[in-house]
This record gives sequence, structure tokens and C-alpha cells, in this order.
Amino acid sequence: MESKDISKRQQIRNLLLIIGSAVGVSFAAMFFMLYSYGPEGSYLAKNVLLSPENVKALYFSNANPKLISKSHHKSHNNSQFVFDLIEFSYYDFVKNAMKNNEATLKTYGELYTWLGNDISITDVAAETAIATGFNNLGAKLSFKVKTDDNNSSGNVNLFEVDFVKDYYRISLRGQNSVKQWAYFKHIGILEQAIELLATK
Repeated sequence: MESKDISKRQQIRNLLLIIGSAVGVSFAAMFFMLYSYGPEGSYLAKNVLLSPENVKALYFSNANPKLISKSHHKSHNNSQFVFDLIEFSYYDFVKNAMKNNEATLKTYGELYTWLGNDISITDVAAETAIATGFNNLGAKLSFKVKTDDNNSSGNVNLFEVDFVKDYYRISLRGQNSVKQWAYFKHIGILEQAIELLATK
């Protein structure tokens, strides 16, 4: 009889431990989400961007075809990807033309530090400058990856950062094939980005 009571107590204790562990994991996940995305679904820029260290070490399998643009779906499905380069495209008002420049990890690191603590705009509709501002981009930062074999040529965009006068947006990486964005306000960011990234 006593052994049965001990067995029941052990079962109850084990059940309580399982419940306690589940609650603990739930709270940990909640705190992580609040830290990463904020209490109202906002984003911290450094949690959306890739750090310079992670960019350099980037290596992944394209198990999800939606991760890469549809135009590269057939040629790059189920491929292994590695970091290729960061391309900065901007409008040169002097020459009245778009120019492309490869950004170094060092200069990108400076930009990452500048923007890291920016918090995304939760009510994008209230920012009237956003509605039309991104129709004419002043600059774009593209993170390009390539396959790690010699059977294909060229590279593809993993994600991008678009800049206008006092705003920028970061494309969100995920399962959805429709491109989604996190919008941020940073006074003078277009001019600052061009000054930093237009030359190596």
C-alpha cells in the first residue's frame, strides 16, 4: 500500500515538473518575443538586419523555394547558398543616373551600428511620407548570395534595405512569398547612407 502511495506521489511530482517546465518555456518565449519584436509587434533594427559577423558566415540550404525570388526558383531550388556580396545602389544627382557600388563588411558594420537600436514604426499608415516616399527610392542595399557549386552562375537577393530621405525599410525574411517590410524613421538616413556606402 505504501509503495502505491509513493508511486502516486512520484507521478504527481513528475506531472507538476512537466507543467512547470512548459510554463517556464512559455515565459521564456514570451520574453524573447517582447525583446525582439516589442510589445506591439514592432521590430528592433538589429534583430531584423544580419550582423556583419553573420553575413560573412552566411551558409544555408534553400529548402524553402519561397525564400529566393520566383525568377530563380527552378535553377536554385534545393541549393546550398553562401554569402556573395553587399551591393549598394543609389541615385547620383550630379550624373542624373543610378550607380552601383559594392559595400564592404566594414562600412556595412558602421551602418548596422547606426541603425541597430531603431524601433520600427507600428502605425505605418499614420506616416504620410511613407505612402509615396518609397515609390522613388534614393538608395537600396541588397544582400546577395550565390550557390556554393560551380554549376550555376550569378547571384540572387536574400533581402534588401531601401532608403528614402528620412525613412528606410527592411524586407522581412520568412515563409510568405509576398514581400513584407519593417519601416523605420531615421532623420537624414538617405544622405548618411550615401555618404558612407557610395565609396569603399
